[in-house]
Amino acid sequence: FPSLVVTLIISSTLALFFFTPYELRQFRENLISSTFFVENFYLLFNDNYFGDNAEMNPLLHLWSLSIEEQFYLFFPFIVFFIDKKYFKTITWSLFLLSITSSLIFSSLYPCCNFYLTTSRIWEILLGTLIYIYYDKFFVMLSQNKNHNFLKNLCISIIIFSFCIFDEFNLNPGL
Repeated sequence: FPSLVVTLIISSTLALFFFTPYELRQFRENLISSTFFVENFYLLFNDNYFGDNAEMNPLLHLWSLSIEEQFYLFFPFIVFFIDKKYFKTITWSLFLLSITSSLIFSSLYPCCNFYLTTSRIWEILLGTLIYIYYDKFFVMLSQNKNHNFLKNLCISIIIFSFCIFDEFNLNPGL
């Protein structure tokens, strides 16, 4: 939050000096939606991340912080109210639902897919799953033969992601 506050204060100050009245109105709306962590919804209905006006929005990148904060606000309630024996099952279910929706909607509704929490939450849930299985993962990683396998697997995934990421496939998907 300190970095967010500094970003909002500096951006607001600079906007006062460099933006036209029309741009200031747009900036104010971005500022409000960023402050309340709904920037992803605001941009979904009002702007395009890859559009011409995107380069003039100093708060554009805060859509992803909105998704993170939405996760951090709602996931603890899910965890709190479920029986602990179902935690792994529910986490896996949410992960699989989210990644499936991301894959399905990447071609049907690419803009919605890019901004909506439901299509992005799998990325954060992956971190949750790594935490759940950390002990098993750490044991695998500490064994030399598995270390090379995991290292090569991770490098291959990174290379693969660069191969399929182009101007026609900018939204989350495969």
